Amino acid sequence: MKEKKIHNLKIDEEYARLVAPLSSPEYTELEQEIVYNGCQTHIVIWNRVIIKGFSEYEICHRWEIPFQVEEIFFNSRDEAIIAIATETLKHKNITDEQYRYCIGKIYDAYKSSLEDIYPYQKQYTPDEQRRPRYGKNRQTISQILGTKLNLSNGTVSKYGIFSRAVDAIFSKAPAIGEEILSGKFHISHDNIVELSKLSKEEIVVIHKHVTVNNNERLLYPTIQRNRLSDKQRAKQEAQKKRNKEPVIKQMPVYDPDAEISSLTLTIPMWISSMNRTKSITKFSEATTQGLWKLEQQLNALSDAIKEFKKIIEEEYHE
Repeated sequence: MKEKKIHNLKIDEEYARLVAPLSSPEYTELEQEIVYNGCQTHIVIWNRVIIKGFSEYEICHRWEIPFQVEEIFFNSRDEAIIAIATETLKHKNITDEQYRYCIGKIYDAYKSSLEDIYPYQKQYTPDEQRRPRYGKNRQTISQILGTKLNLSNGTVSKYGIFSRAVDAIFSKAPAIGEEILSGKFHISHDNIVELSKLSKEEIVVIHKHVTVNNNERLLYPTIQRNRLSDKQRAKQEAQKKRNKEPVIKQMPVYDPDAEISSLTLTIPMWISSMNRTKSITKFSEATTQGLWKLEQQLNALSDAIKEFKKIIEEEYHE
């Protein structure tokens, strides 16, 4: 267990996609809880990569709130994917797309891990060296997962195709990939697979066309009209390279009130937290040490307030 501080951790986009995002009210409630009471949960990590607690990590860094991390161990990346996806499937409020995506990722991760263990499979490979699908029970991975999840093995395999298609879309147009998993851009399995085969530009055009017209039936003919040949795509890429010019990074405009505005927004939360503590705490039952620590911090806060007021009087009332 690590000490409570603001750790700098890594976010793996593939891991993050496996976790269903919080709704806006849920995120707001979590943020208020962390701001008022600190981060009470541990951020679970593996080799400094976040496995669980993505929202908590984001909130803690935004408000500079220290937190603890809990290190766990996996034998492989596939094992980590299986663990994260399995945890997500326990939640009842995930979208149908997220559900299919997680099952597909588990299916592919199991296949990948077996391929690492049993890389070569030939007609005369000894039984003890064959992958489990050729073992005594003669069950495929999709059959085993299907039995656990009450799905047919064909459905599990289909979800594997779905997850690979979604990953392909994420690699080209992440925002549209997020819309698919959240259910905002709801299209059929076959159309998602077709969409995944296109370029970023084609995906964006088709997404806009289908969204504006609110008619998924338009997707397939739109794909056919917007599909570029390999020669056309190569020509466009070559033109982009010729037109590419060095970009001069624009520095943000200096705002003299930036830090003041941030502090002004934070102070009401301090007041709210103090009022909340005052209303629910039985000070007569508090320990002498606890009251002494609180008094020391209040004195420090009072001194800081006096210094700020002095600066304001000197600058504002001069």
